[in-house]
Amino acid sequence: YMTLVKADGSYASATCKEDLKGAVVTSQQGTKMYDTLSQIPGATVEEALPDMSSVIVALTSGRIDATIVEKPIGLAAVATNPDLKMLDFEQGYDVDDSITSISIAVRKGDTERLDAFNNKLKEIDDDTRAEWMDEAIKNQPSEN
Repeated sequence: YMTLVKADGSYASATCKEDLKGAVVTSQQGTKMYDTLSQIPGATVEEALPDMSSVIVALTSGRIDATIVEKPIGLAAVATNPDLKMLDFEQGYDVDDSITSISIAVRKGDTERLDAFNNKLKEIDDDTRAEWMDEAIKNQPSEN
């Protein structure tokens, strides 16, 4: 997970979670991102917002000081909102890798299709996956 802040805000130079002490934070309701906010020591966690667009509006308007997002969401937000900055802390948030991985759903019990997908996915190295994600973010529409 990454942290989004205003590029010219009080927390723009934060280098670790501890630097966010005193920040007002929130994220999207019903997500692990919201649950992760408790890992920011001394932050005031506000009520969750219904969707990521509402979170971005709250951040850009100054209602909140920071939010936690998945990297693709953060990259897209910064690309479409130049007044935002994404922070990637060296000692980031404690999040299970299975939560941040991208997955493909198949019908329960369809092991043939599941095996076929998994075998193909094993052939794609991490650098290629990162390139594809960067390209997808670059090509996404800038409007909600």
